[in-house]
Amino acid sequence: MAIAQSLNNLSNVALLKRQFDAAQKYNLEALEVSRFVKDHSDEVSSTLIAGRIKSAQRDYQGARDLFSEVVRDPTAETSSRWQAEARLASVYEDEGQLANAEKEYRKAIGTIEAARASVGRDEFRLTFLSSAIEFYDDYVDFSLPAAGRTTPSIS
Repeated sequence: MAIAQSLNNLSNVALLKRQFDAAQKYNLEALEVSRFVKDHSDEVSSTLIAGRIKSAQRDYQGARDLFSEVVRDPTAETSSRWQAEARLASVYEDEGQLANAEKEYRKAIGTIEAARASVGRDEFRLTFLSSAIEFYDDYVDFSLPAAGRTTPSIS
């Protein structure tokens, strides 16, 4: 629904500007609208944004709970699931739980690759992969040695 999507966009902008109160306000409004009109896709988007807000506020347990909710949702779109897996990996990385971060990054890569393989036309594959660029950047940063950390084993 356009109203929920617009509110989610406002949430994203507020989040980027680190205006967490505004981001939460818009996100809660989007969630209410989504539930009222029974639009599960927009509800999932709001849950992802809520997790991002929690993560930005360093409420890692809250962020993990929300991202895990999306990962476990059998009706969530594949793109939402891999985003939740990637965000969950990032939370684990922020917490210094590197083994869990690597596990989640790998799950996200598997989900992305399965989704990409299901896209039939090359031009759609390119569009699909362009949406995964932020995730791959995060994974490369994670995989490179940093601050005395050794490179995770990649198998």
